[in-house]
Amino acid sequence: MQHNFTTPLYQLPSFWISVALLVYFSGNFFLFLYSKSMMGKSDFNKQYTFINSSITIIKNALLGVAIIVNKNTMTQNEDRPIPSDLYLDNFKPFNKSINT
Repeated sequence: MQHNFTTPLYQLPSFWISVALLVYFSGNFFLFLYSKSMMGKSDFNKQYTFINSSITIIKNALLGVAIIVNKNTMTQNEDRPIPSDLYLDNFKPFNKSINT
């Protein structure tokens, strides 16, 4: 909470990538654990395929949202007055030297 961002969190592509991976891993974690004991049953095979496919489709949709958000932020960054190649390693905001 120490940083103040100018864009909301849901407009960052890293947020959507994180949400997509969180949904994918949490959705398949218990399915993979449970599948070892239930793999021989025909009903479970259909349910396993349905759940795994659904979670994968949701993950891919969220990654698609991240790509769209990234394209929108790239066009917005071109309009900013601060150049992207600004070199701030030599920037000294205080000209006074501190005498101790």
